[in-house]
Amino acid sequence: MNGDTPQAPDGGNWQYKPEDDSAKTDEPQQFQPMPEAEAPQPTHLQQAEVNWTASEFIAHDKSAMWYMALAGVTVVLMALAYFLFHDVIATISIVFLSIIFGALASHKPRVLEYRIDPSGIHIGPKVYQYDQFKSFGVVREGAFSNITLMPLRRFSPSLTVYYPPEDEESIVNAMADYLPMADVPNDAIDRFLRTIHF
Repeated sequence: MNGDTPQAPDGGNWQYKPEDDSAKTDEPQQFQPMPEAEAPQPTHLQQAEVNWTASEFIAHDKSAMWYMALAGVTVVLMALAYFLFHDVIATISIVFLSIIFGALASHKPRVLEYRIDPSGIHIGPKVYQYDQFKSFGVVREGAFSNITLMPLRRFSPSLTVYYPPEDEESIVNAMADYLPMADVPNDAIDRFLRTIHF
């Protein structure tokens, strides 16, 4: 079969094409490394953490006149309860409630360790998760301020966090990384307790 034209696999005439040799070159192919995936950078949310110590509440000194006023209010309430309802049990209950109120008012605050970090709000040994609250706000109490966290559940109590005035900016900024800031409603009970310096 010398001199015969080579046949292509499909039965047609095979023709030499110089560009066919480009695929068979002996030059080594340059290795193109795969681009490395960038490691996720920590966000500011993951880094927000602040620690401080503060009293668990603001203590107001109670004078003898304060306790005398409490006793006077107790007597008035007892008289009203007895003459309006003629209920001895309700009258006696007012006495016990007044004693408990006076004992709580004389209680001295503890100094606690506070921390805000991604796991929650740490107050002493307790940890409060952020998903328990819908927002927070800064409440001014004379020369002091506190952060009040508003609960998601309607009848749950709010959480009050005290801090030194010089640390307010760092603490509020850290809290804002986890919860939105909003105005705190002026609760009637809180107004009453502040009025009587409880």
